[in-house]
Amino acid sequence: MITHLRPDQQLGSDPTLLGQELSHIIHDRLINHPRGLQTAIGPSELGMTCTRKLGQRLAGTPKVNNVPAWRTAVGTATHDWLAQTFTAYNATAVAQGNPPRWLVETRVVVGTVAGAEISGSADLFDRVTGTVIDWKIVGNTSLRAARMRGPKPQYRSQVHCYARGFASAGHTVERVAIMWLPSAGDLSAAEFWSEDYSETVALEALSRADGLARALAAAGPDLIIPALPRSEDYCESCPFHAPGADEASPVLCSGPHPHR
Repeated sequence: MITHLRPDQQLGSDPTLLGQELSHIIHDRLINHPRGLQTAIGPSELGMTCTRKLGQRLAGTPKVNNVPAWRTAVGTATHDWLAQTFTAYNATAVAQGNPPRWLVETRVVVGTVAGAEISGSADLFDRVTGTVIDWKIVGNTSLRAARMRGPKPQYRSQVHCYARGFASAGHTVERVAIMWLPSAGDLSAAEFWSEDYSETVALEALSRADGLARALAAAGPDLIIPALPRSEDYCESCPFHAPGADEASPVLCSGPHPHR
């Protein structure tokens, strides 16, 4: 818990203490940010590689690993700046007598899982080309991977799910796209990927999650979760990661099995 002090209570105090307080305040904000406290699963998680993590998210397993999501905070701040940029672009177009081109941070319903609606906020939709666009703010390693191999399956599923949400809302959707932007370095390092929209990709992700959610409801997390396959999927920042955990635990996960 943060203690709020008056200026006269710390005048002349140790600067090391100030550095610790700054880190603590930032840490507290990261842990308690609404994005970090989100409980309902969203489109960005439907295609995650690790089935165990997906199952735990669907089961509502409580977090045991509260890693300060600094990279997520940087990404969120950049997303906010991009939203302001494209909103301003729209305002200029309207002032010139033209219709707004971009739909910015639009809430869409992408489908249902076990009867519950799955919705999320899509970064950008281009009404001119009919393209759904998702931003990824990443480091150099992820940029190189995107340049060589394109999007991870989770990212591809995510953007097609958003596209399905726009199509279901009556928009004409032709393509999906992901733009990776460098978290450090120059904009020239950005990478852009695009492909035709396929509802099948979205339906496959929804079907996988739906089947898992129904199995969890029928047999219970204690039986289902320990049996789910695991894979490397940002394990260190996984909310359920606990190295050395009991293999039979439905709550804790020791990480992927090296022999599988």
